[in-house]
Amino acid sequence: MPSFPIKKILLLGFCRLAEPIAITSISPYIFFMIKSFGITEDEAQIAKYAGIVSSSFAFSECLSSVIWGRLSDKYGRKCIIILGLCGTSISVLWFGFSRSFTMIIIARSLAGLLNGNVGVIRTVVPKT
Repeated sequence: MPSFPIKKILLLGFCRLAEPIAITSISPYIFFMIKSFGITEDEAQIAKYAGIVSSSFAFSECLSSVIWGRLSDKYGRKCIIILGLCGTSISVLWFGFSRSFTMIIIARSLAGLLNGNVGVIRTVVPKT
């Protein structure tokens, strides 16, 4: 009887944590980041812009999830998971260095588009 693949499960668990960290890591400072751009001084408007930035990630991820699933069937799940993690890392760094509202929208949307790992990891776990 084969032993339980604890190392593989832990590794997949850490890969799975990348998405919620990428989504929620901006919450403490997005308000102040948008305020620093000088778009508006109205706090209600800044909150609206923060909501747009936050939702751009989820919307983009929703659009690309099926594509990532098909790509994982064609090129392999491991390759797609690594590509998704690298894409998320690059786009999160890009977000951090952004100096305009347009740039943070593009960076967050790119992070969502490149983060198709949720479905792919769910298909890998039963096969380990």
